[in-house]
Amino acid sequence: GGRQHPAGDGALAMHDPVTNLANRTKLVFLLHDALSNLQDGESLALHYIDLDSFKPINDNHGHDVGDAILKSVADRLLTCVRDTGCVARIGGDEFVIVQRGIRSAQDAEIVANRIIKAVKRSHDLSEGPFTIGASVGVSMARVLTSRFARPMPCSPDSVPPRDSVKADTCASA
Repeated sequence: GGRQHPAGDGALAMHDPVTNLANRTKLVFLLHDALSNLQDGESLALHYIDLDSFKPINDNHGHDVGDAILKSVADRLLTCVRDTGCVARIGGDEFVIVQRGIRSAQDAEIVANRIIKAVKRSHDLSEGPFTIGASVGVSMARVLTSRFARPMPCSPDSVPPRDSVKADTCASA
């Protein structure tokens, strides 16, 4: 058979073949890059999404229906992120959204609720309407550095710490 992605093996290694979203490998690179480039006081939110009731649909209606639902979910998740965000499929029915600029746990919870509502809307396929839910976990990181710390040259131990503060919340449909 032919390739499903015209860009070749390198692109396939970084993208999920069903949804064309970033895959787990690319997510690691994107997350590392996003965390490395956070400026003092800037924050990042990671939303972990696990689809509810997907497995029975996939098992009872076949993988073609399951794949169509995953594509529909992917499209909806893309509408829940800003231009600076990234959506990845990291497993069968697991997705991650990484987004910079979420200022508070309350803002992250608003995004989580938007995700839940988007996924919960009926997925109208040629095989009929399907409804699934989503459970969303949120983790936030914010860079806080000391204004007074001055690193000494040539000593890795003298680099000022970049502490991250996490605010974890959970939401479910």
